[in-house]
Amino acid sequence: MVSKLKSNQLMRFSVVWWFLALAISFAFYDGTVNAYNSTLLAFWYKYGLISRGLAGTLYHGFTFFTGLEADDYLTVLHYTQCVYLVLLVVSFLFAIALLKQVRVQYKRPVMLGLFVYEIFVFPMFSHEENFGRLDTYLLILTLLAFLILLKDRWLWLLVPISFMGILFHQGYAFMYYNFLLAALFYRMKKGDSARRRKYGAVLVISLLVCVTAFFYLELFSHGNASSYGEEIIASAEAMSEDGDYHEDVIDKEIYGIDITDRETEYRYIALTSLGAFLVIFSPYLMIFGRFLKGFLAGEKKEKGLYRFLALGGLTLLPLYILKVDYGRWTFALIMYYLLMYLWFYAVEDRGFSEYSGTFFQNIREKCSFSWMLLVALILYQPFAAIWVCTPAVRIASILNTYLFHLW
Repeated sequence: MVSKLKSNQLMRFSVVWWFLALAISFAFYDGTVNAYNSTLLAFWYKYGLISRGLAGTLYHGFTFFTGLEADDYLTVLHYTQCVYLVLLVVSFLFAIALLKQVRVQYKRPVMLGLFVYEIFVFPMFSHEENFGRLDTYLLILTLLAFLILLKDRWLWLLVPISFMGILFHQGYAFMYYNFLLAALFYRMKKGDSARRRKYGAVLVISLLVCVTAFFYLELFSHGNASSYGEEIIASAEAMSEDGDYHEDVIDKEIYGIDITDRETEYRYIALTSLGAFLVIFSPYLMIFGRFLKGFLAGEKKEKGLYRFLALGGLTLLPLYILKVDYGRWTFALIMYYLLMYLWFYAVEDRGFSEYSGTFFQNIREKCSFSWMLLVALILYQPFAAIWVCTPAVRIASILNTYLFHLW
């Protein structure tokens, strides 16, 4: 008989989980929605199938049903608070569903992964830089996709989930869609012939829908911008805290203007902070590297499958090359490998579970203060948009002031 967690154990975990979630959220929350994130809510499908219009459409639906004024900053703030609350609730339900699924002997490593999730996610999306960022919706969709794949039911819902991800933000194709593809591919390789065909069909259809939506929004969604651009700007100004709007996002997403030349200084900041991050985060990178190397070296039966899944994070490489939001890309990269870690435990991948247990047991035996590795992760928070994380940008600023003089 498979041993599962008891209800009293789940209750204790729930209390600790909510305490940490709320404590972290309030610690990093400063009660503001910046101009970038408020401007995006002025984009909605009243103007046609425009780029990044789904969040604004949901926002205007929210104002319609609540009777609140759409072009008002307080409404934007309250709506964004509701979205963050949804993230909290979905994350909690995800955690409980995962713990109900795994065997009791795996509860410790799974709880560890879920606490790491809290440490990264809630500072990221409660802090002013990313409070209301479209990435919030992308992560919520990814958690829902995880649960659907875990339960192995309603698989066709993955197609509209993927489509919605692109409608929220085209970057979903590179940032979070990789997990859905990896988990589907894993199911396809591990399932029987009948299930393999179903997984394969969902994968192909989902991929086609995403690719089609991505190229439409990138290439063909700006045609009538001259007829509604000024109206969007007026709404964005009214919805902003200080009465201003974010010019770059309007120019790029509404008018289709290439703003690469405006991002030179941002790229210097992003690259310098990434370099600083790689140095200060190196203890964790070394642990991850040793874990991955050891697992792949020890896996004999399906080494090709695990190598393929290990490369899933490379979908973010085009964003690192072409864009400047290195904080968001790095966060999404961490989320991919963290979700895959939890996925292997959830589906009871025996090889991974056994190796992982042995690996972390060795760390605990060699380092009596190994728990500090978990606690110390809070020092890297919050991850931001362009600069990777708070200590990284502080180091980068010092280097720029006294050495580089790039910005």
